[in-house]
Amino acid sequence: MKLYLLNALITPFKAGSEETAVFVCRKIDQSTFEDVIRAAEKDGWEIVSALGHQTTVDFLHSILAPDVAKYVTFNRQEVYFEPGDVGLIWRVFTRTQEFKEWSVEELKEFYQAGKTEFLMSARVFAPELILNPAKFCLKEDK
Repeated sequence: MKLYLLNALITPFKAGSEETAVFVCRKIDQSTFEDVIRAAEKDGWEIVSALGHQTTVDFLHSILAPDVAKYVTFNRQEVYFEPGDVGLIWRVFTRTQEFKEWSVEELKEFYQAGKTEFLMSARVFAPELILNPAKFCLKEDK
């Protein structure tokens, strides 16, 4: 299984037309974020940084413990979760009128103002048991 480090809350999966993917998400604190990375390392998970902004990487290096920060690298890439894969997300949840890459100083300001969050997301196993279209009546029986 893989642990992805991300800067956006996404639900990335490749699927055929009949495949279902279900993701769960929860808000976590910084300590839990760091603990999950440590546990994944201990358990032999592949840890994949898919952080697409260098300023985010630089900022996270300033707040995370060094043993965790070593996994935080700039690596703009596509990711696709398989069932059981987990994502750790740090994101700014404020928006502006146009796309802008934030500076490290701006990220610090957002962090201090409570405009950022740590999240954990996972693709669950066997979603077809929950999201089975055959379980829904699509036409009125006559």
